[in-house]
Amino acid sequence: MSPTKRILVVQYLFPPLGGAGVQRVLKFVKYLVPLGWEVKVLTTMSQGYLVHDDSLAAEVPPEVEIFRARELPVVSLRDALMNPLHRLRVPGLLQYIGWPDERSGWLPFAAREGLRVVDKFLPDVIFSSSSPFSAHLVARVISGARGIPWVADFRDPWTEAGTEDAPRVLAALNRRTERNVVKHAQRVTVADDPVHVAGMQADDDRRVVIYNGVDEADFVNEPETTTDIGGSFSLTHVGTLYGFRDAAPVFGAIARLVQSGRLDQSSIDVRLVGNVWLGEHGLSSLPYQVTAVGYVPHHEAIREMLSASALFFYQPDDYPVSSGKIFEYLVAGRPILCVAQRSNLASRLVEEFDAGIVAEPSDAAAIDQAIATLYSRWKAGSFAVAPAVRERVLARFSRRSLTRQLDAVLTDVAIETGHHFHRRTRRR
Repeated sequence: MSPTKRILVVQYLFPPLGGAGVQRVLKFVKYLVPLGWEVKVLTTMSQGYLVHDDSLAAEVPPEVEIFRARELPVVSLRDALMNPLHRLRVPGLLQYIGWPDERSGWLPFAAREGLRVVDKFLPDVIFSSSSPFSAHLVARVISGARGIPWVADFRDPWTEAGTEDAPRVLAALNRRTERNVVKHAQRVTVADDPVHVAGMQADDDRRVVIYNGVDEADFVNEPETTTDIGGSFSLTHVGTLYGFRDAAPVFGAIARLVQSGRLDQSSIDVRLVGNVWLGEHGLSSLPYQVTAVGYVPHHEAIREMLSASALFFYQPDDYPVSSGKIFEYLVAGRPILCVAQRSNLASRLVEEFDAGIVAEPSDAAAIDQAIATLYSRWKAGSFAVAPAVRERVLARFSRRSLTRQLDAVLTDVAIETGHHFHRRTRRR
């Protein structure tokens, strides 16, 4: 029997914290264990994060040991200063409080705890995932101090997103820090092709794309559903709506269709499953029913997908990276309204699998027509996604198979650097 491979995973967002940011690393941890890895996780002990999902803890294999570092109340300090700094017309100062992100109060304690853990555990490799990006700084400290190879994972772009609004000094510091991460990490994994990191070309051999995916086990115990033509046409969005990701083009299209009589106001129900932070752009004035379900545990979110008439996916024009939610949408087997750039992975997959209709966020007429078409198909009863789509999606994007890709990266790094199980010694 081969010796066990050892990994320290540095990840702020980990159960009992919830939300989309937890899923990628949680599933990696879940499926690395049966691949022969001894896994220890370094995360936060803070309960101050807004989203919790206690049910996700059941997915962590019992042999995985979790270490939790305490955290300074940077988030609370920023919240307390937000209104005063806006009144003083210097809101940009908030970003100087808690660099590189609002979870930075975790950084010094996590680095100290991580050094203590690796001195006893002697891992073959460290794996950190962002956002928050402070996780990479924790891993950088541990890796540099103990000479342990490191793989940095970017679920989201940092300075290369094109949407950074940091003051000039911080923007330069962020970019320099991201370049330092790239320089010292043996590999950089990204969750989508458009996720670019400062200091690394797209064709760099150290850059590896490992997509987000879907865990078939999340659907195993959920009942099969059928579209109820006699009920409401439920168009469901699962995920957070906030800021630039406000889905306003979709809400506006539905309003136009209702006002023009192309949609029956009494038969449409827009369901929003997840946190909705739209500020002044509230939904109360829309001329149709909107059901704000709020955040629910992950298994309930899956159930909402399966019971929807149709699902809608939204990604604004200036953000080309796809949300991982699209893979669960595809396996749920409900028709998808995908409002995103044609180049977005979600759009490409919906078209490839013939799983719905795609429209550009800036093309109001196309969105109108897409919603009207889905509604007409629902009324006519010709409203289905081919059952083979599920198997095709799982063949390419199952969490288990994607973790095998990560396993290959981690193993290669450990062997290349000589820090694998055949040569494990105390590194001080």
